[in-house]
Amino acid sequence: MENNKRGRIILLDNLDSFTYNLVDEFYKLDFEVHVYRNTLKAAFIKSRMDEAKGAVYLVLSPGPGQPERAGCMPELIELCAGEYPIAGICLGHQA
Repeated sequence: MENNKRGRIILLDNLDSFTYNLVDEFYKLDFEVHVYRNTLKAAFIKSRMDEAKGAVYLVLSPGPGQPERAGCMPELIELCAGEYPIAGICLGHQA
């Protein structure tokens, strides 16, 4: 992570076109942003978070459908709860 960044955001993409609007806004706020699709394994995404230096935040994007059908999102929340700050938007907030 670059020294001048406010932290790293791991953005879980729940296959919604709004996801990259969020990426742009987080860049404007001087965050380093890494996007991972919800089709990946939760353990892989969590390992990327664990390897990061400095502040790490998990953001759950909007998406279609129900939270329990949003790929690895439910498991990722379970793995990260209590260890990383988590914010959800729309579908991500419902989870």
